Amino acid sequence: MQEVLLPGNVPVWIAVPQHQGIDGEQVQTGANNPMPVTMAGGIGQGSLYGEKTVGATATAIRIGSSDLAGRQSVLIVNNDPENDIFVGFDNAVTTANGIPVYAGQERLFKVSNITLYAIASTPTSVRVAEIK
Repeated sequence: MQEVLLPGNVPVWIAVPQHQGIDGEQVQTGANNPMPVTMAGGIGQGSLYGEKTVGATATAIRIGSSDLAGRQSVLIVNNDPENDIFVGFDNAVTTANGIPVYAGQERLFKVSNITLYAIASTPTSVRVAEIK
């Protein structure tokens, strides 16, 4: 919980997202302390990872020229400290209708036989893992 002052200096308490840090203590989730991602079942041999730049045109989120055969999940990590990206299931994704991956955060998509696309208002570097 975090105390915030409303106009007129009225104190209220709000819930702040937290997770367990590497030392076992609770830490506030944010750009400097992103929520860790746990992969149930592990990562299979043949999985791929790399960097993509997402810009104003919908970009396929994959490593290489086609989706990794047999991939089960795609992890997208938005390394940019300021710019958000938006993910969709076709190249018609926009910043208005896409699923947000906010600056400094990550999102894991369980996928099967579908290409993910992303778009951003400013060129944004992301890390991508195609997981078997």
